[in-house]
Formats: sequence, structure tokens, C-alpha cells
Amino acid sequence: MQKNKRTKEYVEKMKARIHKRLLSQLQWELAEPYLDKCLGAGRHNQKLKYITFREFKELALKGHSVKAIVKLGYSPHIANFICRFLKGNIKLSKEQLEKEYKTEPLNNICVKHDIRRGDIACLRQMYDIKPLSGLYFERVKKEEPLTQRQKEILYGSMLGDAGRKSTHRIKFVHGGPQRDYLFWKYEQFKNVSSTPKGTPNVNKIYKEDHITWSFYINSNSDVTVCNKLFYQSGPKEVYKEIEQYMSPLAIAVWYSDDGDTAWNYQRRMKNPHVNYSPVFAFCTESFSTKSCENLCDILYSKYNIKSRIKPRVRNKKGITKSYNRIIIENKSNDDFIALIRPHILPMFLRKIDYQEYLKWRK
Repeated sequence: MQKNKRTKEYVEKMKARIHKRLLSQLQWELAEPYLDKCLGAGRHNQKLKYITFREFKELALKGHSVKAIVKLGYSPHIANFICRFLKGNIKLSKEQLEKEYKTEPLNNICVKHDIRRGDIACLRQMYDIKPLSGLYFERVKKEEPLTQRQKEILYGSMLGDAGRKSTHRIKFVHGGPQRDYLFWKYEQFKNVSSTPKGTPNVNKIYKEDHITWSFYINSNSDVTVCNKLFYQSGPKEVYKEIEQYMSPLAIAVWYSDDGDTAWNYQRRMKNPHVNYSPVFAFCTESFSTKSCENLCDILYSKYNIKSRIKPRVRNKKGITKSYNRIIIENKSNDDFIALIRPHILPMFLRKIDYQEYLKWRK
């Protein structure tokens, strides 16, 4: 009897020693951002109870081992996942998982980061990453990545008239007078897009019937990245991360979409001997002041082209709206034209060449 008693005491002491060592290994600060995240065992283990990091911490500090926590009805996988995460054995960050989850097979992710396949499901719950269906992975396998040229045209268009159709798709829309321009864009994305569609519409300015043309790029991972850059918190805006995509071609497409050149035509006709400087402007009414500031900074830091923000006020039907335009400084006019001229389509030469503008007026 004495021997058995000593054995039980020994076992209890060993358990206490092991638990103390476990507590010393757990880095509770790792759980701070996720204390109340409820981790479920998945649809195959619906009878098992959900547990949060906070509940796990409270139970562990009360002396419960991982096995004891499992005996309370919690998933053994979830309990072990939390334990290994708090030990620092699972180091896959949210940014890494978001990127790799959409582009690599799960088994590859597991091998790369030395984790279990079920751990990915737990991390998704922690990081609020939506699960992807099998259809998504089938689409990724078959999709054709955008070329560098396509990306540059895409980002230039997003600075202009293009917009998000869904998380994975982007839509291009142009009115009847720019039909040829829209079809030029379609030719650039023909291998990854829908067929252009014409929709009868009424011109709000001239009250005339006309056709609006549109097409969209099919679901594509490169498009998803683009959408996330422009739509980070609500409406489309411009952030500094876009600088890497601001190539001369992208800026030329942006100017083709939303560029406006004031050639001072009437003043030139009255004073033909005066060389009036043209005013090259971007119609950035839909962007916030911060977005316009970011664009000006990018033009200067990347191409040494100086520009400024010109506030404007529009009064329509008694409603006053303030907005901004980006104006290229006169001293940078030549540099700006030299930058985009090689990429401007013949139909838009009137925006950068006065003689072409005169032909267009006729």
C-alpha cells in the first residue's frame, strides 16, 4: 500500500512538473490579437466544442493539460494546434497564408512550413480568411496569367475609367465616341476577357441615344491583386503601393482615359504670334485629395515630373461639389510628353500635339 501511495504521489509530482514546463514554453503574447477567436473543429467534428485562445489560457493556468482539455469535450486537433502555436512552432503569417493559399496546393504549404493540413483551417479562422471552393482552385489551375504589358494597361485603366466588377474581375466601359478605344483594349486582353457588349443608353448631356461599350477581364489572380490595391477601404483610391505599376505605358493609358489638354485655342486664334503653353491635366474628380497627392508624388519620384493639385468647384442643381484635378507644371510639359508619346494611340495624338488637335477640330 505504501509503495502504491508513493507511486501516485510521484505521478502527481511528475504531472505538475511537466505542466509547469509546458506553461513556461507557452508565449501568451502570441495569442493577444486572437484571444476571442473561436476555433471550430470543422464539419466532420461538429459534436466537439469550440474553444477560444482565452478559454485555453484559463484552463491551462488552472492546471489543465492538453489531454485534460480534450477530455472536457474540445477537439484534440484544435487543442494541440493552440498549444503548438503558442510555443511558436507555427509561424505562417497572415500575409504568407493569403498569398500561398490561393496559389499553391495545401500539401506544398504544409511541407514548406512544417505544419499539418488541418492547421491551415485553424489559421484561416484566426486570420479571417474565407475558405475557397474547389472551383476556385480549378480556375487557378486553368487561368492564364497576365503579361507585363497587360498589367501595365490594366493599372493605367484603373487610374482612369476601369473599375471593379467583382473581387476577381475588372470591367472596362467607354461611350460610343470611344468605341475604337475600347476595342483596342479588348484586343490587348482578348485571351483573358469576355466579348465586348454594346448597351443602348441616353447621353445625359446631349440627350441623344448612344451605345455604351463594355467588356470585363475574366476571374484572374492578377486582377484580384489589382483590385486589392485600389479598393483597400471602400471606394477606388490610389495608394503608394501602386508606384511599381506606374510605367510610361500605364501613364499613357491613364492620360488617354482621363487626360484633358487645354490648348488655349481661342486665345491662339486672336493672338497667333503668341506661343501659349498647353495645360496638361488629369481629371481625377473621383479620387480623394490624398490619392491625388500620392499620384503627384509618384510622378515626381519616379519620373521627375512636377505636378500640382488644382481644386475645383462644381455647382449643379444647387448642389456644390468640390473635387481636384492634377495639372502638369509647365516646366515638366516636355518631359511628360516625351514619357507618354511612344505609347499614345493615333486617335489620342490630339491630346499631346497641337497640329493633330487642329485636324481633330476640323
